[in-house]
Amino acid sequence: MNRRLSMVRRPAAVALLGLALAAGTGSPAFAAGNPAPPSGDGDVSVMGIPCDGYVGSWYAVSNVAKPKKITHATRHYNGTSSDMTSNYTTGHQLTLTAGITITSGSSISASAIIGELEASTSMSLAVSGSATTSSSVSVTATVKPKKYVVTYAGRVQVTGNWIKQTCSSGGSMVVTSGQGTGKSFHVQEVGAAQCDITQPSGSMAALAKSQYC
Repeated sequence: MNRRLSMVRRPAAVALLGLALAAGTGSPAFAAGNPAPPSGDGDVSVMGIPCDGYVGSWYAVSNVAKPKKITHATRHYNGTSSDMTSNYTTGHQLTLTAGITITSGSSISASAIIGELEASTSMSLAVSGSATTSSSVSVTATVKPKKYVVTYAGRVQVTGNWIKQTCSSGGSMVVTSGQGTGKSFHVQEVGAAQCDITQPSGSMAALAKSQYC
């Protein structure tokens, strides 16, 4: 089965719902005047959108965020009068995981939801069940005399809300048949940030400096 269930043909009216989701207000977002999403007891709500002959289910995500996270960091000091270049052991600080939580619904595809997060961010993301390493990592860096440097490893974490939408028959209305949250993470970035130097705003190096220098 194609991982990107969103690529199947959907009812024409569903495009309106997709625009509402893209607007990103609420959790999850819905077009004005449509019923609220189902409560956690597993009930479903009619969305007021006809299925137009389509039968099947698909997923949509909203409120997608992409914060940077430092997973490994260690501060080093060079007390000598010469540059010190080495592969520095960089200790574990935080573990990121990939997966979903289900508030309501059944037969939920974690891979399809992470696929929607990938499409929303244009990032390659780890599959559900993955986790970043808790072991130390090695980072090559040069520490100048009498200076502090933080070696680090970090990743972009991606989080968002998801809904599963279903057309049980071609003549029915679209219903929300599941909802919850999803998360994953992008590829690892490693580096070194000298503590007395301003790092680029918004960079992983700036985050490492702010947290560990």
